[in-house]
Amino acid sequence: MNLFCELTCSPRQSHFLNVTATEDYVDPSTNQTKTNVKELQYYVGESFANVAWNPASPVACRVTGQCQR
Repeated sequence: MNLFCELTCSPRQSHFLNVTATEDYVDPSTNQTKTNVKELQYYVGESFANVAWNPASPVACRVTGQCQR
């Protein structure tokens, strides 16, 4: 799983994302009022978080892009 892809375009976002703040804006190309997500919470399991953000884990490089060699 690529964390960035899951957070931005997964069809299952409602299972792990919660929008906590939005703001309206006017789309300059259509002049219509639309809504942006300004803030959100995302939920990951404890075991995933422990592996993904552990610098010694090979998974951490793929999830965070911060590879330690």
